[in-house]
Amino acid sequence: MSERGRRGNAGASRPSPPLLPLTPVVPSVCSAVDGVLEVAVALRRGSFALHAELSVPPGLTVLLGPSGAGKSVTLQAIAGLAPLARGRVTLGTRVLADVAAGIALPPGARRLGYVPQASALFSHLSVAENVAYALPRPRRAWWPWGGARAAWRTAQAARVAELLALVRLDGFEGRSPRGLSGGEAQRVALARALAAGPAALLLDEPLSALDAPTRAALRDDLRAVVLASGVPALLVTHDLGEARALADRLVVLIRGRVVAEGPLTEVLASPPTAEAARLLEWRNLLPVARLTAVGDHAEVVLRGGQVLRVPAPGATARVSAQMLAVRADLLTLERGEDAASPGHHSVVSHQADAGMLWGMLRVATDMGAYYAVSVALDGEPRDAPPLALACSPREWVALSLGPGARVRVRVPLGAARVVEATDPAPSGTMGQE
Repeated sequence: MSERGRRGNAGASRPSPPLLPLTPVVPSVCSAVDGVLEVAVALRRGSFALHAELSVPPGLTVLLGPSGAGKSVTLQAIAGLAPLARGRVTLGTRVLADVAAGIALPPGARRLGYVPQASALFSHLSVAENVAYALPRPRRAWWPWGGARAAWRTAQAARVAELLALVRLDGFEGRSPRGLSGGEAQRVALARALAAGPAALLLDEPLSALDAPTRAALRDDLRAVVLASGVPALLVTHDLGEARALADRLVVLIRGRVVAEGPLTEVLASPPTAEAARLLEWRNLLPVARLTAVGDHAEVVLRGGQVLRVPAPGATARVSAQMLAVRADLLTLERGEDAASPGHHSVVSHQADAGMLWGMLRVATDMGAYYAVSVALDGEPRDAPPLALACSPREWVALSLGPGARVRVRVPLGAARVVEATDPAPSGTMGQE
């Protein structure tokens, strides 16, 4: 019988086609976890070259980098929205893209949920219709009708309600996107990304357009929803505070290249380069005059002759390419007249200390929760930047110091680290770009 005849004879006697199964919500809100999202991609956009290699296991991985580092381009390459020059993207055993093998699945076939910086909701659809737009639908030949269609719509509405409840928007089904706040719109965008049952999530600075109170309120909810999904999630941000609050793993991207990757606390504690140290808020970067390996650590001599002890990794490289990164928030300020200055050498008074740095107090600024203190280090050139540190109001009042006072700064062992002054050339399995 022809297709036209089949349509004409369709009636009550014909058995109803099976309903499209709906993906259950939390704890398995997304597709069954395929495994780790592995990314090794290279591409060019004008003068910009991206050369990124990273792993995204189930949980929340944050891709941190300054503006122009290539964070959004990396997500587009993973999603299939930017053509690769070289590389491979896999999700568990599935190959999403492999330039060498000629494989490039279209974006719709990759099973990736994507949340852009702007919510990108359809203004002519209601909140419920925006979320339902991403739900799986029956093939046209099996489109439900009659009672089957009513049952399918009921199941779809229940699925939408569950997803909105998951992002704490109960009862918003009939609302228009035009009447939503920025935070509410992003919650709807997240629900829509989850509606398709993705095997992984890509979130492109989803909180960047929100004001600070809304961003803080949505942050915890976003993390809870992503972790409940059980799939790999890669979130892009340039905000270190946001990365600290959200990440299980942290990937640092600078000028199109991954310079650090690993568990959050490990990456924060060990920036490999000066640029990464600045991004991770190691505020002090001091030129190194000499390095000497001593057992499991190294002695670093600054240009003014003062000495600190630091962890050994990377400390034996050529001095001209090294700087000493020092965390401002871990330093302790003390009165300088309490002990005689040791001249060009610090005294390590405790095994947990890297040593002491001596100098003169330049300025202290009341920041409310703390005092921002600047110290001119002994022996350093006049144009050298001062050492920055933070001091609590109680500590500052107890010290009773003024500009020009002699001070010493206690440096804990974990607060100082030798880093590369410049980022090394790209390396890896894909070669040079």
